[in-house]
Amino acid sequence: MQAEDSVFIDRPAEDVFAFLAHAENHARFVPDVLEFRVTSGTMAEGAEAVGTRRVFGIVRRLPYRISAFQPNRVLAMSTAIGPLEGSATYYIDREDVSVTRVRFVVAGGFRGPLRFADRLLAGMLTRDAAAVCRNLKAVLESEPAIEG
Repeated sequence: MQAEDSVFIDRPAEDVFAFLAHAENHARFVPDVLEFRVTSGTMAEGAEAVGTRRVFGIVRRLPYRISAFQPNRVLAMSTAIGPLEGSATYYIDREDVSVTRVRFVVAGGFRGPLRFADRLLAGMLTRDAAAVCRNLKAVLESEPAIEG
């Protein structure tokens, strides 16, 4: 299952990417994420991270891998725990000097006998994609300086 949303943010692409590349910022705009941090050095392709989030009402620590890191263009991460797999990708497009379009694609699904639950996941992914874009815009446009 996959969901996608996008948003225009009144910030330069470099500011938007710097904010996204600072792992701790994800807890500020991603629904149900309580903590997110890189555990193997710096944010870069192949880095490992851990996120604490509410999954179906239960607080869990999820392992993540940074699967793409192209400055000012793409940031992607993936996770798998038990039968659940997921990924999140941020595509950064410079519209002009001070406006950036962020396209957010989130995907997830269950392996094995729990695949029947994918339908429940579809609604959650769609809701979360819209919330991530809405929250990211609100946070970035409300701050005078970007912490990266």
